[in-house]
Formats: sequence, structure tokens, C-alpha cells
Amino acid sequence: MKEGIYSKLKALLREDKIQDVKSEIDMLFKEYNVAFEESKRQMLEAFTSDGDNPNDFEMPLDEFDRKIEDLKQSYATRLKALEEQRKNEERTNLEIKRNLLVEFKELIESEEKINLAFEKYNELKERWDSVARVPAHTVKELQEEFRHLNEQFFYNIRIYRELLQHDFKKNLEAKNDLVARMNSLFKIDNIKEVETLHKAFQMEWDQIGPTFKEDWEEVKNKFYDTTHRIQARIKDHYQKVRDSYKQNLEKKEAIVDEVKAILEQKFESLSDWKKGEKKIEELRGEWKKIGFATKGKNDEVWNNFREVTQQFFQNRKEFFGELKDVQKEASSAKLKLIEEAKRLAQIPDNKESFDWRGRTSDFVNLQRKWKEAGNSFRGEEQKLWKIFRKECDGFFKMRDEFWAGAAEREKANAALKKELIETVAKWKKTEDLEANKTALLHFDNQWKEIGFVPKNQISKLEDGYKKAIAQAWESLGLDSNEREKIKFENKIENLQSNNNAEKSLKYELRAISEAISKQKEMKLQLENNLGFFSGKTSKANPLMTNVLTELENVTSKIEELQEKKKLLNVAIRSLEKEQEAEVETENNIEEK
Repeated sequence: MKEGIYSKLKALLREDKIQDVKSEIDMLFKEYNVAFEESKRQMLEAFTSDGDNPNDFEMPLDEFDRKIEDLKQSYATRLKALEEQRKNEERTNLEIKRNLLVEFKELIESEEKINLAFEKYNELKERWDSVARVPAHTVKELQEEFRHLNEQFFYNIRIYRELLQHDFKKNLEAKNDLVARMNSLFKIDNIKEVETLHKAFQMEWDQIGPTFKEDWEEVKNKFYDTTHRIQARIKDHYQKVRDSYKQNLEKKEAIVDEVKAILEQKFESLSDWKKGEKKIEELRGEWKKIGFATKGKNDEVWNNFREVTQQFFQNRKEFFGELKDVQKEASSAKLKLIEEAKRLAQIPDNKESFDWRGRTSDFVNLQRKWKEAGNSFRGEEQKLWKIFRKECDGFFKMRDEFWAGAAEREKANAALKKELIETVAKWKKTEDLEANKTALLHFDNQWKEIGFVPKNQISKLEDGYKKAIAQAWESLGLDSNEREKIKFENKIENLQSNNNAEKSLKYELRAISEAISKQKEMKLQLENNLGFFSGKTSKANPLMTNVLTELENVTSKIEELQEKKKLLNVAIRSLEKEQEAEVETENNIEEK
């Protein structure tokens, strides 16, 4: 496992833009830390089980532990360098924007020629827009200063007197429409979406030109009033989130205190320890229900909780270390595990369809439970272990022998699939359309019945069959919707022929129903998105065109799924009627 994590980390850390894969890297380091701690816990338990002092224990590090630690250091160094680079870029951009503001002020105070003023203004604005990100704490100040100078420019320059009245009216309408759309944000529950749209609306406001002086104060006040209310809502939301984090931390700290109180109690019997263990498990359940705590404290309180719970179970283990009851319990548990191993070692004759991986997982779980069961009586432990190991080894030997022949079976299956592709490619339609459909569906069923093939041939075989069967269907002159319906009806027939037909059909029906629900949710979201476009937005707008296209596709998909749902309902009702008829026949026979 560590080798796999190391290989993935090494590959990801070769990326030039490490920030693009940061979440994946962090997840792998977290996965490694969990595995490392679990391994350490197991080794410590094994070390202390023989009576050794836990303080003398030293966790051995292998080659991959050291390599992963080196990668951690390299990763941290690169992140630090990226952060410093980002800060330097932001400081440079901040200085550029401040200099542009100075030039803007000089333009307003000195330029009298309208044409030259606008040329200079356009140049400044273009340079302003081209500057990248600046420090977050300066964004609001810079934007407000630029907005102020922008407004002052348009009101102070004499060109305002020459602007046409319809431009003022158009801008006023645009500003009022923008305020109305901003007010619609109060109907949206998703705060992230509100933040994104609000920022977009603020940028749109800055891009709208001036309006009548007599109307300016009113529309400006409406805009800022709405902005302040939105910002207050966003601030209130995050304050509530922070408050919930704080409350979660307090709850978690209270649970840690409860576990500490349990550790102070005296446990003198098996019953006492079981009660204590039950209480610990209840507290663990409560812990899992509590959400994230404050940043920086969540890991700390978790470590405290884990430490005190581990201490409880360590105390319990020490208490039972010399008791015969524990050994008797372990002996009984291991006898049951041996019986279970014997049962699981029975393999059916049809080994091809047998779930070897699932059964392997069962044996791995048995082995894990064996370790967790503890030691039985001294003279009995080795005898039980030999019996258990014999059953496990017998299964794994059968599994390995079966898997050893997998390559030959896959080659044979590949040959069968090639032969089927050639058959389909040579197939010619007849005058009987239904017979043609049946033949093509039979090809599909044959294809699905053939087992696994070598991995390096999967794509080629799949592509070859898809091409051949598609040409065969096209020769019948049926459109894609008709072909899809025929294939789905064939799927229903196959499900009906299963030993557990009713369960299979209802499972498919649930899957179709869930798909319909998801598509309807998507349709509703797209319809809501259309509402954000103003009534004057042209359908040629690429964003609006994209939404309309997606809406059309989703609607078509819903209709297709609903048709499939109808076919499934008909099949289920037919099956239920057959079952009712069979029950009635059996009842009549019994009465006679």
C-alpha cells in the first residue's frame, strides 16, 4: 500500500503546476498517515502483549516511510515557494494599480480636451483591467477608489453635456434592471452561488455608463443598499458557520471530558468493563454526528479523543490479560471462525461464475477477526491455529490454481469474440424484420455471455463489435430511438428470465426512477438559470444558447427515461399476475 501511495505522490509531484493537484496530494498524505498510525497501533499492541514496556517501543521505518517523508519536505518547500511568489506578484500588481489611480486623478484635474481625455481614459482603463490579482485585503479599497474616480471623470468632463439623452435613459434602465436582479439573489439558498453572482453583478455595475444626475443618487443608493444587504447576509451566514464550528468544538471537548471521567472510574468485573465499553461506543457515535470544529483545533481535539479512548481499551486489555474468561471467550470465538472457514472453503463446481474476490475478502475478514479474538488457552492455541490455517491455505491454493489458468481462458474468450464479430460482420438481413431484430439481439446476448478477455484486447474487441453490430442495425433502416427501445425491451426479457426476475426488474425500475429525478432537478436548475438573463438578452448570446441547448437535451432524456419506465411497469405487472395465477392454482390443488 505504501509503495502505491509513494508512486502516486512521486508522479503528482512531477507536475509543474502543483496547485492543480494539491487536493489529490493532500488526500494521499492523509491516507498514508492513517495507515501509518494503524500499523503503529498494531505493532505497539503486539509489543506490549508479551509484557514489554510501551515506553521502550520504537516504530520501525522502512524504505517507503523515509521516501514519503522526503516527499513531504519537498512538497512543503514547493508550497512555501508558490505562496511567496503569489505574494510578490500581488504586491507588484498593487503598486501598478496605485500608480494608475494617481494617473487617473491627474487626468481628471488637468485634461480639458474631450477627445484626448477619452483616449487617455481608455488607455488607463485598459491597463487597469490587464493587471492581475492583488492582495485580498486591498481589493475593496482599490475598487472603491477606481469606482469613485470613474464616476468623477464622467461627471466632471464636459463631454457629459454632449451625451445623448437616450444613453442616460438606457443606462438608468440597465442599472435599475441590475438592482432588480440583485434582489432576486435573496431567493437563492446557496450562499456560494449568491457570492459568485453578486461579484458578477458588481462588475456589471461598473461597466454600465453614467445616467441622469437627478436620478443618480436614487439608483446609486438602491444599488449600495442592496449590496450592503447581500453582504450582510453573506457575513451573517459565515458567522453562523463559525459559531457552529465553535459549538462543535465545545461538544467534542465535552465528550473528551466524559471519557476522562470514565477513565477515573474503577472497573472490577466483566460487567463493569462492558458497561464502560458501551458508554465509550455511545460517545463515539455522538462524536461522529458532530460536524467540523474550528480550524486548527479540529485535529487537536480529535487526537485528544483518540488518546483517551485508546487508553480505556489499553486498560481493559491489561485487566483481562490474566483472566481465564478472556481465554475461554477467545477459544469459543476461534472455534466459530474455524467452522465459518470450513463453510467458506466449499467452492461450487461452476468456478467461472464464482465470486473469488468476494470470497477472498471473506477469508481476509476471518483472518482479521482471528487476530482480534485474542489468545485462547496456552495448550489449545496452536492446535486451533493449525486447523484454521489449513482451511485458509486450502482456499487460497484453489484460488491461485484457478487464477493461474485465467490467462488461457481469457485467450479462448477472445477467440470466441473475434469469431462472433466476423459472424456479425457477414450477417445479411432477410425480408422478415422481426427475425432480423431477434438475430441481432441474439448476437448481443452471445457477446455478453462470453467471459473476460486479455486487457490489451478489450478496446479493440469492443470497438470491432460495436462497429459491426451498428452497421447491422443501420441496415434495417431503424433510427436510434427505435434501436434503443428494441435493445431495452430485450434487456427486460433477459431480466424476466432470471431466477430472481421480480427483484431484477424492480432494481432496474428504481435506477430509472432515480435517473428521471436527477434529470428533472437538472431541468429545474436550467430553467432557473434562464431567469437570470434579462428580457432583452438576445438568444444569440452564447451563454443563453448553451442553457437552451442543455434544456432541450435534458427534456428529451426525461421523455426517453419515462418511456423505459412504462415498459418496466408493464413487465412487473405481468410478472405479478403470473405469480398470482400460480398461487391460485396451488390453492385450488390443495383444496381438492
